[in-house]
Amino acid sequence: MNIDWNEHRSHLRRCFFGAERWKLADRGSELERRFFVFLVKLQEQLRR
Repeated sequence: MNIDWNEHRSHLRRCFFGAERWKLADRGSELERRFFVFLVKLQEQLRR
């Protein structure tokens, strides 16, 4: 299974990361960086 997260990255960022209280974390936060590292690793696993 091959999912190109790059085309969805901006939508994911807007949905989950920002200054609003209900969002997971601020943009540029450590959590945001780890989230996208996780997505890259998930994509690698799904390719196998």
